[in-house]
Amino acid sequence: PRRKRLLFDTLHSSAYPNGFFPNDDLSQLSVELMDWNGDSPHTNYVPLYASLRASGFYVEVLRADLTSFDANLYGALLLLDPEEPFLPSE
Repeated sequence: PRRKRLLFDTLHSSAYPNGFFPNDDLSQLSVELMDWNGDSPHTNYVPLYASLRASGFYVEVLRADLTSFDANLYGALLLLDPEEPFLPSE
């Protein structure tokens, strides 16, 4: 059902090698200073992804701009830590 479908935006998150960004997870600073993997449900958001999946949500990844999908098909759009600008059409 629509309420259980989530769309995770990755287009607006900068990923290595395009930029060098400090790590968002402060508990990881002693291990890794830079956020090399970017923001994705399969890299630094694995705990969130696992929790959502365990709660019965289906998480899809959006790798295109915000005009490329039908928002009526999803319960929520996840825009987590956007670092790239939005396009005028968005």
